Amino acid sequence: MRRPLRAALIAAGIAALVTIPGLGNGTLWDNSETAYGEVAREILLTHDWVVMHLNGLPWFVQPPLYFWIAAIFAKVFGVTSFALRLPAALSTIVMGGLTAYAVARQAGTRAGLYAGVVLSTCLMQAVVGRLAIMDALLDLTVAFTIFWWFRAVQTGRDRYFIYGWIATALGFLAKGPVAPVIALLV
Repeated sequence: MRRPLRAALIAAGIAALVTIPGLGNGTLWDNSETAYGEVAREILLTHDWVVMHLNGLPWFVQPPLYFWIAAIFAKVFGVTSFALRLPAALSTIVMGGLTAYAVARQAGTRAGLYAGVVLSTCLMQAVVGRLAIMDALLDLTVAFTIFWWFRAVQTGRDRYFIYGWIATALGFLAKGPVAPVIALLV
C-alpha cells in the first residue's frame, strides 16, 4: 500500500472515531438541522427530488445536494438524527483522509498523518461533522477542488482540471456559488 494512502486511511479512521460514536444521540436541535432534516424528509414524502419543500411549500433557500444525500440515508436507515447527520459525518471523515493524503504526497507520510489527525480532532471540525448541516460537504468539495487543481498544475494533466471542476460543481450543488468562489480565491 502506498504511504500517502496509508496515512489517509489512518486519518480517516481517527476522524471516524471522533465523529461517528453517538452521532444519532439526541434530536436535531439547531434551527438549521431541523429545517434541513425536514426538507430531506419531505423529499421522501413528495418523491420530488427537484423542488425542495419545507412544511409542504416550495423551498429555494439552499441547493439540493445535502438534502439528496440525507434523503438517501433516511430511506436506508429511517428518518433519524443519525441518518440526517451522516452526510456531514462522512464528509468530515473523508476530509481527514484527503488532508492526510494530500500532505503525505508533499511532505511525507508522518506529516500527512499528523495533518489528518490534527484536522480531525479540531473542535470545529468535530462539531461541523456531527450536525445535519451542509458545511462539512462544502468544505470537502472545496478541498477536493483545490487538491485536483494543484495536481493539474503539478503534473500538467488536463484531466485533473476536469476533476477539479467536477468537485466545484458538486460544491455549487452543496452550498451555491460560495464553493467555486472560495476555490478560485485560493
